[in-house]
Amino acid sequence: MKIFFGLLLSLTTFITLGQKFQVKLDSIVENFITELKVKNVEHIGYMRLTCINYGIVSHTYLFWQRDKQTFIKKFVDSDYDDEHFEEYNQIEIDNDCFFGFYNKYRNDIIAEQVYAFSTKKDSIVGNRIYSQEIQTSHSCYQNFLVLEPTQRLRRFFNYFDLRDYDHEQIDNSKLSKERILELSRESWEVDTAYKSVPVRNINHKHNIMLRIVEWDRVVSKLIDQLESQNRFFKQ
Repeated sequence: MKIFFGLLLSLTTFITLGQKFQVKLDSIVENFITELKVKNVEHIGYMRLTCINYGIVSHTYLFWQRDKQTFIKKFVDSDYDDEHFEEYNQIEIDNDCFFGFYNKYRNDIIAEQVYAFSTKKDSIVGNRIYSQEIQTSHSCYQNFLVLEPTQRLRRFFNYFDLRDYDHEQIDNSKLSKERILELSRESWEVDTAYKSVPVRNINHKHNIMLRIVEWDRVVSKLIDQLESQNRFFKQ
C-alpha cells in the first residue's frame, strides 16, 4: 500500500474531466489519421499539449511523412467557450525533427521514466510505503504518440514534475531596509529569513535530462517558429 501526500481529490477530479474532454479531441484527430492510412501513409505521430486550469485547452500538432515529404497539421479544442473544434491547414515543412529525434532515441524514450515531483525518497513503515510526492490539479501535460507497424507508442509527462521548486523562489534577502520598512507599513510581512522556502523537487535534475523532455524542446522550437510566421490558418 502506498500513501501519497498531495491534492489527490482535486487531481482525480481534473484528470476525469480531462479524459472526457480528450474523447472529443481524439475522435476528430483519429478521423484524420484514418484518412492518412487510406492513402498508405505509414509515418504518423503527434505532440499534444493539454493544460488544465479552471478549464481545459489542448493543442495537437499532427506530423506525417509521405514520399520523403514531412507535413504538420494543427488541431485545437477548449472548454472555455462554445466555439467549435478548430482545425487548421496542413503545412509541408523541411524539418523532420519529430520523426528524426524519435528514430534516433527511440530506445531511450521507451526505457526512461519521468519521476513525480518529490520532496524526499519514499519511506517504508511496516507494510506501507509513504511517498513524499507533491501533485497539483493545475498543470500542463505533454503527450506524444507515434504509430508503429505493430503498436502505438504513447509517452507523456507533467511539466510540474520538471520544476525545481513547487513555486517561484523569491529572494527577499536582497531587498533594501527601506523597501522592507515600506512593505511592513503596508501590512506586508517580508520573509528575509526564508521561513517559507519553496519545496524543492529531488527529481528535477533527473527529469530535465530525459530524452522525452529534449524531444519536447526540439519540436516545440519548430512549432514556435511556425506560429510566429503565422503559417497556420483555420479551415
